[in-house]
Amino acid sequence: MEKPIALTYRDALKLQKAAQEYPGKLFFRHNRRFEPAFQHIREIIASGVLGEVFQIKLRRHGYQRRNDWQTLIDCGGGQLNNWGPHLVDHALRLLESPVESVWSDLKNIAGRGDAEDHLKIVLRGENRRVVDVEISGGVALPSPVYAVYGTRGSLISEDEQDIKLKYLDPKWKTPATPAHRETPPVSGGFGGSSQPKWIRKTIMVEPSNGWDVGIIYHYLYLAVREKKPFPVKLQEAFDVVRVTERVKRQNPAFKIKPDEFGK
Repeated sequence: MEKPIALTYRDALKLQKAAQEYPGKLFFRHNRRFEPAFQHIREIIASGVLGEVFQIKLRRHGYQRRNDWQTLIDCGGGQLNNWGPHLVDHALRLLESPVESVWSDLKNIAGRGDAEDHLKIVLRGENRRVVDVEISGGVALPSPVYAVYGTRGSLISEDEQDIKLKYLDPKWKTPATPAHRETPPVSGGFGGSSQPKWIRKTIMVEPSNGWDVGIIYHYLYLAVREKKPFPVKLQEAFDVVRVTERVKRQNPAFKIKPDEFGK
């Protein structure tokens, strides 16, 4: 199934019931999970070179005075239903934790319809990691597509072609000196006399697994013909809808109809 797989979690549960009755027949096309930049950045995070990751920013910015059905609420339009499932799926994978809280804001900026063309969603995990998502058709100067902040370094990717990194040399250990109340010395300043040893580099996006968005069809073939597990689990797709519904509930001006979520 193409995204959005459902406009409400209530409808997602209907799909869940169908999947239970007819196992191995339902697959969800979260193809952007296989994007090379997303895969490579996950590898870098897993390597530990950035330390403990505490915040991640995901951005898809542009400026477009769009006027097709994707801008109309009653057609199921809006960025939340269009790009939203892709980046919410990314966010849930990068959070690496159950969701503790969701904050969101939807706006109509440049689109000609009544649906939102600008959204911000902030997910906080039980592990205290924050993933900050922005999707917009109303931003003239785009931010980097990815930014990852860790306790020992950071990365950004402006365009999903290259990744810029700055991180502490793994051989450099943080001095075990506690904070104190005295005036800082003339030499060394506020950080003391020990200077961090940074590594700076820019690398091409080249995930070790070689994945791209088209490989989802290879895995679909393996799932259908050889009964191998499909990488996008059903519950993961349902969890995306759970988040998008929470966002809609927080922004009632962009509901399709008053009884959209049932009683």
